[in-house]
Amino acid sequence: MINKNLPFKQPNSHDVHFYFTQETHQSAMTVRTNLKTEFPILTFYQPSDGPLGPHPIPMWEADFKRCDGDLEIVQQVVDWLKENRNGHSVLVHPHTGDGDLADHSRNALWLGEPVELRVEFLTGES
Repeated sequence: MINKNLPFKQPNSHDVHFYFTQETHQSAMTVRTNLKTEFPILTFYQPSDGPLGPHPIPMWEADFKRCDGDLEIVQQVVDWLKENRNGHSVLVHPHTGDGDLADHSRNALWLGEPVELRVEFLTGES
């Protein structure tokens, strides 16, 4: 469950990062397609095929900037992903103003096994 008591930035309160490997790429793209169908209000970005910023393995990303801070939609997406992530690791993190490191760690929600992020990209040390 997301923490609704954090001071979220508007309009994009959260991001979703959905991780995969070469072996699980097709499964991840299937989940992405199904999520786009189920929640067309989300904004989806091109999948990365390798490390990108703090994300050490391939992933695709979606955000909630067209949801005007509606945390019920965020929770609905989280609930959907819990049931449909097909064993993939998923990071759901807020944008709070606490800083990138806090938002990707203590403020974040993991579904599945957490992926060790490259924190140097979150602290400005990269």
